[in-house]
Amino acid sequence: MKNAIILSLALVFFGAGVCEAQCDTINSSILCPVPNMSYTSCEDQYIDILLWTDSTIIDTCQVYITIDDGINPPFHLDSPSYNVNFTFLSGGDSVLVDVFGFTWHENETTRIFIDSAFTSDGCKTVFECECDFIVDLSPPYALGIHPSNGSIMDSTTITFGADVFDAGAGVAYDSAASSGWNTTTLFWLINDLPYEDSIVGGTWATRTFEPGDSIVCCLNMVDDIRFESGCTCPANISDTCWWFKINPDLNVPIKNNLPERFSLTAYPNPFNSSCEITAPAGTDVKIYDLRGNIVFTNAVGARSPRPMQKGAETVSLQNGTRTFIWTPDKSISSGVYLVKAFEQTNSVVCTKRIVYLK
Repeated sequence: MKNAIILSLALVFFGAGVCEAQCDTINSSILCPVPNMSYTSCEDQYIDILLWTDSTIIDTCQVYITIDDGINPPFHLDSPSYNVNFTFLSGGDSVLVDVFGFTWHENETTRIFIDSAFTSDGCKTVFECECDFIVDLSPPYALGIHPSNGSIMDSTTITFGADVFDAGAGVAYDSAASSGWNTTTLFWLINDLPYEDSIVGGTWATRTFEPGDSIVCCLNMVDDIRFESGCTCPANISDTCWWFKINPDLNVPIKNNLPERFSLTAYPNPFNSSCEITAPAGTDVKIYDLRGNIVFTNAVGARSPRPMQKGAETVSLQNGTRTFIWTPDKSISSGVYLVKAFEQTNSVVCTKRIVYLK
């Protein structure tokens, strides 16, 4: 029956080493952390190593361990000691060896060697078993955030996000790949509504918004550290958020599929004194502010166009359209206004967004 020793140190590795024995052969397999040369976010990471022979019992008082933390000179760890604990399993046929209580150095490669051990019959077996790992305690960070925080954008189609960096394990972009825990994700919300969309595994997006929209973006950044429950710690995570706004005074035509004779035009737009508006013949025209208040009405039938309110002057009626000039009076403030044309049934035929600048 195989006699096993599980050696628990604090960190990463996957591997099985075959021990070339002077007496009986000693085999080894590192159980935690895995794989070899991987990153861990545990500053006090422990290590599990399984040692076994084919016929004899390993003497737990004579297992020779060397630790090289990349900072101090390599040192030998006596067994048993404060940092090593042996527990016999399966009626003494296997032993769990825990090595613990160390604080490792960030971004330094730690190497742990087991090069020899004695069996219970007094035979010394020389073999090679090595566990390497790197501690990464720093989360990823964002650079080049766009748009910059608090920006007012003069376009409705915006590319937004940031580049994400990590000095150690790297950035996790695919939770199914190596992180086993989470993945970097870009979220955003519009006008304080719940997050309507996200880019999982990405840090950039391009979307089209409406004038006046306020957008809050957040990056949940995860580094690419493998998480093994009961062995290693979760990946390092950080968040960064910023906001930008779409200029509410943008002139964005409202799209429709109406033929040209059922469309509204306004020139110039934006304007600062008067605006020439062309609407379908036979329609009533009303102008609204963004709160829904009517600031101007021009109710004109197809046969007898005439101004219905101060500030308007009918110019012509031809080719199925009518044109008038709107000159806002002093009570009208600068801003964005909606021009709507209504049929006699009071249904909206078409809408135009205009900008008045005093």
